[in-house]
Amino acid sequence: MIAICKPIFAQVRANPAHSSELVTQLLKGEWVQVLDLGEQWSQIKTEYGYSGWTRTGQLWPVPDDQMELLRHCTLQLDAKSATFQMDENTTNQLGMEDFLTAGSISTKPNPDWNPVGFSQIASCFLDVPYVWGGKTPSGLDCSGLVQLSMNLSGFSFPRDAWQQAEIGDELSFDTDKPNFDAGDLLYFQNPGKPIHHVAVSLGKDQYLHASEWVQVNSLDPVSPLFAPERRQTLAAARRIKEAHLEPLMQSFKRLLNYTV
Repeated sequence: MIAICKPIFAQVRANPAHSSELVTQLLKGEWVQVLDLGEQWSQIKTEYGYSGWTRTGQLWPVPDDQMELLRHCTLQLDAKSATFQMDENTTNQLGMEDFLTAGSISTKPNPDWNPVGFSQIASCFLDVPYVWGGKTPSGLDCSGLVQLSMNLSGFSFPRDAWQQAEIGDELSFDTDKPNFDAGDLLYFQNPGKPIHHVAVSLGKDQYLHASEWVQVNSLDPVSPLFAPERRQTLAAARRIKEAHLEPLMQSFKRLLNYTV
């Protein structure tokens, strides 16, 4: 079964309890595969492979006889909501009037990758507070910032920093003379530990990341924005190209095949 997130955002927890760890969030309009539909809590799987539990009342299950109609959907996302638009003849059949508020960024079937535009979208969340598992303008974690900005650019992207670090072309760099392009992704880890943090390069030595809040820091020791701990733990950098990415709408539609 496919379901769609109804509220502006919904919490996804590790276990079916409000006290359980927040693992991620759903945006309004996101598609999920329902693994276990319960009266109070449902276990779901996202298009990027995350599984967890969310409140059943926050989901709009798509009836089996209307699943085929989803293949004709297009998705619109903005910083506060995700909405679906279908042709005029099928919208009412799906009962999706609640999802038809306009989004400011449209995920075209074949969006164009623009790394500078991606970094600019990420910069829109400057000063948003850090929230573990957060993926909304109300609160973001480091990888949530990257994933949400990718989604708003029209592309699917993994949820965790270590997963994100497997995508793109690896860049060589000189820590003493950092010179990255806007949109490059920077990854941080402590010796002997997995990657634990990700940032979006704004060009040269500056980068944007969620750490206490979404902020700009620098790898240059003479800059007033310098963050010593980040320079010490910078371990890898990746450059994303269009060939590395899958359109978000295409990723959502892959869920349809999982239910047959």
